[in-house]
Amino acid sequence: MWEKIITIITPLSFLIPTYIVKGTTLEGTFSLLSTVLTIILIIFSVILLILKIEDKVNLHSNGIISNVGIMEKMDIFISEHSSVKNDEIKFYYEYVVSKVDANDKNINLEISDKERKEIYRMALKETKSNCANCGTNPWQYEIGTCQLCGGKYNG
Repeated sequence: MWEKIITIITPLSFLIPTYIVKGTTLEGTFSLLSTVLTIILIIFSVILLILKIEDKVNLHSNGIISNVGIMEKMDIFISEHSSVKNDEIKFYYEYVVSKVDANDKNINLEISDKERKEIYRMALKETKSNCANCGTNPWQYEIGTCQLCGGKYNG
């Protein structure tokens, strides 16, 4: 949404003052300032395109959404099956995660394992939860071998 607003405001911020200062002593100064700002905007746009910032932001957001979805599914499963053994809960969890991981790989093959784990930890932070696989608190993260968050196993 903000991109659309900026797309409209930016040209107006150059166009309106250009007509206001036309024929005054400030016209030359404003023309130079306008040219410099235009060059800066072009450089900024090229950098964003090269680094694919928007794609990374979208990928990150989608990863957080899917990981929060996993947590919600697990919470529902556990609450509906309170008498289920831990092995069955772990099997269900691995089944759900494997489906989401397969979907992630189909959507974007460029995401690394490290990035996926970081996205998962950020989702854990947003939901104030620990990793369902290893029990790691994302706020007290230590590098480990957990396949979901990359943290150390607690237990």
